[in-house]
Amino acid sequence: MEISGQFGLIWEQTRAPLLVPVLKVMVVMCLAMSLMLFIERVYMGIVIAFVKLLRRKPEKMYKWEPMKDDVELGYSGYPMVLVQIPMYNEKEVYQLSIGAACGLSWPADRIIIQVLDDSTDPAIKLECQRWASKGVNVKYEIRDNRNGYKAGALKEGMKHSYVKQCDYVAIFDADFQPEPDFLNRSIPFLVNNPELGLVQARWKFVNSDECLMTRMQEMSLDYHFIVEQEVGSSTYAFFGFNGTAGVWRISAINEAGGWKDRTTVEDMDLSVRASLKGWKFVYAGDLKVKNELPSTFKAYRFQQHRWSCGPANLFKKMVTEIMRNKRVSLWKKLYVIYSFFFVRKIVAHIVTFVFYCVVLPATVFFPEIEVPKWGAVYIPSIITLLNAVGTPRSLHLVLFWILFENVMSLHRTKATFIGLLEAGRVNEWVVTEKLGDALKPKSDGKPPRKPRIRIGERVHLLELGIGAYLFLCGCYDLAFGKNGYFIFLFLQSIAFFLAAAGYVGTIVLLQRVAILVYKPSQVDFNDKVRTALAKNPGKKREDIVVCSLSPSRGCLVGLSSDSDSYYENSILSECSDGGQSNFGDYDIIPCLSTKPGFYVKYTDSDCAITNLLHGFRSKSEADDFRFNSRWICSCIMSHRIALDVPSTITFQFKEKLGQGGYGTVYKGTLSNDVSVAVKVLNNFKGNGEEFINKSVQSEFRRVELIGYRLLLSWNLRRIFKLRTEASSVLSAGTMKVSVI
Repeated sequence: MEISGQFGLIWEQTRAPLLVPVLKVMVVMCLAMSLMLFIERVYMGIVIAFVKLLRRKPEKMYKWEPMKDDVELGYSGYPMVLVQIPMYNEKEVYQLSIGAACGLSWPADRIIIQVLDDSTDPAIKLECQRWASKGVNVKYEIRDNRNGYKAGALKEGMKHSYVKQCDYVAIFDADFQPEPDFLNRSIPFLVNNPELGLVQARWKFVNSDECLMTRMQEMSLDYHFIVEQEVGSSTYAFFGFNGTAGVWRISAINEAGGWKDRTTVEDMDLSVRASLKGWKFVYAGDLKVKNELPSTFKAYRFQQHRWSCGPANLFKKMVTEIMRNKRVSLWKKLYVIYSFFFVRKIVAHIVTFVFYCVVLPATVFFPEIEVPKWGAVYIPSIITLLNAVGTPRSLHLVLFWILFENVMSLHRTKATFIGLLEAGRVNEWVVTEKLGDALKPKSDGKPPRKPRIRIGERVHLLELGIGAYLFLCGCYDLAFGKNGYFIFLFLQSIAFFLAAAGYVGTIVLLQRVAILVYKPSQVDFNDKVRTALAKNPGKKREDIVVCSLSPSRGCLVGLSSDSDSYYENSILSECSDGGQSNFGDYDIIPCLSTKPGFYVKYTDSDCAITNLLHGFRSKSEADDFRFNSRWICSCIMSHRIALDVPSTITFQFKEKLGQGGYGTVYKGTLSNDVSVAVKVLNNFKGNGEEFINKSVQSEFRRVELIGYRLLLSWNLRRIFKLRTEASSVLSAGTMKVSVI
């Protein structure tokens, strides 16, 4: 009683003379910042509406002509292009980026692939040597230190003598995979418009459907590219270089002073300095480059710290230089200082956290302080809708997005103040963990041992404290309040508690699972169920999904899956007529059961693949299911299943990769924008070994044969391979699936 009485006395003595005035000032400041952000969002919404209505595409705003071959000069008319790939111990994705860069469609004598390796893993050097042996001009460069991190690597890369012969430099991070026509679509902007210094492409996220957290990231980044980058490009020919998936004019980099490592956003630093020298930038939104989103909360927090701390620190370092610049107009300087930096990089982070997670909840204890509805409800609602428009397919997730963004605003606000004050972790650079890092099993086939996580790493105290504060405010508002904030406060507190417990990034959306099954001609399903139950104590009969695979109309023709942990589209192709292979009759039958459960493995010579629908409660459960299922032949996560008849596929595929043996291999893109290779077989015999050979030798991805019929389709990625005990060819013997 004495302690509570003392607290009550302190509360009464400080409430009216101190807390109320301070809170009123904070409410006014937050409302002012909300108005600034609201006006900025509405302005960008109006601009982007005019851009879309007037169809102001880059090809209309700037001269663009495709590169042409000269009969007499050959490829000498093509400019020399340097492709830089900086990386640091990113062993799960280096083959993708190097392979994609080496596969760029550009004259071989007019391109240099420069791999800037700060790694300790020799595998990257071996990969470069492998491509060099194929005639690709690959330069492997390694430093004896990591000074300057990525900026230091790029700066050192530009010092090599062979760079002097290059006119342009394309930059790709280790998880980016440009399409072969990337240079053919971007370089003409720079060739035909000498005032342009940068062409920026849009990011395309290959794992956006992997979990709820990646969907939230997609919503935020889609707005950034579709609205912010487009508006900057269309109005002032200025925006921040995204650090990757872009092409620079080397003379623009040199004139701006080259790469600097004074902040963690060396890309934005270079962009601002080049713009102050008079260079213009163009954003090519139709040009997309595949990449990966952080799929763990830890990785995402580090990334957001860098993306929030760096711009604030850069703003502090450059605001005076921008104001004194004589080469750009006053309006452009105001745009860069106020709109680009102050509102988007500082105000947006601070007002989101301080207003909605601190000040607004605190007002429930002070009924004399009223927050107008336009500031508490209307403005944030409109801002949210304007942000969500960039990703229409995720409108139903907007509530989750609001809660998630408020959680992340805590880290962004903290990072912003660190950048402004140049404190603590201002120049900390942590390479974003790739999805494959956590999923790759050991070479011995055993599931990876889960790392021990210390309590300080698993439980995030800041989120826990804010969650408790919001929950307390919600309880008080429910009991004594009059504004009805408690609904929002309880929901937001739950979001903070989930983040505090480390459960962000573990919620997997409903996924499809492709299961490889052995189907004998006669199966005693009850016996198989009994065996499955015996091997899995605690499971019930309803947990078992039995698939009856009887020969019928339709047959299996191929399986493709992004089991390199990208979980993108899986391709299953079906033809209308049945048939017989040297495995006997088999067909593809979808099982529409949505009940989470386990699946029976049939061990015999005949083969069939069935598409099953399976839901996991968490990402870790899905991983455990994949690695630990001893009696299940295979469980490969994918999000969508695309069915295309052979006539449709072959009609769309026009690029021939090879011919021989038992059919022709084509390359193309399906209607869902998934790149695949297909093989049309002339008969039912043979194994189509040339399908493997041509795929391995091609400039896109490495695959192995997965089966054959009238048509084979394969999603052009690496890692997922079907193997037999004897060879890489599908046979009637024991077969297994390995994720390597």
